[in-house]
Amino acid sequence: MVDVTELSAQEIVLERIPQAGNAAPSPEAGSFTLPELPVSISIGRLAAERIVLGEAVLGEALEARLEASAELADGEGRTDLLLERSDDGPAGRLDLSAAFTNATGQFVLDLVAEEEAGGIAVSKLGIPGAPAARLSVQGDAPISDFAASVGLVTDGQERLAGTVQLIGSDDGSQGFDVNLAGDLAPLWMPEYRDFFGDQIALKASGDRSPEGVLRLRSFEMDAQAIDLS
Repeated sequence: MVDVTELSAQEIVLERIPQAGNAAPSPEAGSFTLPELPVSISIGRLAAERIVLGEAVLGEALEARLEASAELADGEGRTDLLLERSDDGPAGRLDLSAAFTNATGQFVLDLVAEEEAGGIAVSKLGIPGAPAARLSVQGDAPISDFAASVGLVTDGQERLAGTVQLIGSDDGSQGFDVNLAGDLAPLWMPEYRDFFGDQIALKASGDRSPEGVLRLRSFEMDAQAIDLS
């Protein structure tokens, strides 16, 4: 067993994104499994007191802190991670808890990402008024039939809610089913609000074959000025 009590850094500085390689991933689909290592690994604390991102990374310079832990043993893994903005900009955090077991395929996911008004995400997306935002994704089920509840809130008001489901099959394909709805009008530019209205719904289903072929079997989008299927 490799047991690390603490792996930490006082400061990590990233002035720009490294150059990406040219290798492309294989399009073939495959089932997800954790690596079966000859020894178990446990990291009690993984931390960085000060992470500095240059303006070239996200469009503005910022500082953050990282606190995390991880464990991998006998085909079971878990991780807890908290990333918080620590400079004078709008407060923000990414809080993640996840676990997976190879033997049962059980996948647990609890993700919350939130920022105060004027945060990085809403500013980069060009959302009018750059409101405070909170995105949550939660699920606890076998990954072959995994359903996650999704919620988006801005300025304390629910904007989008629903589920995203992964569906396994005997032929090795990975199906998906999306069912999301909400009032996204405050997130559009004013000239688009009358078109979409105060309620939009999206339903879609399909699958990805073992060879990597994506098939969209059904698609429905319903808003004030559009009914598309």
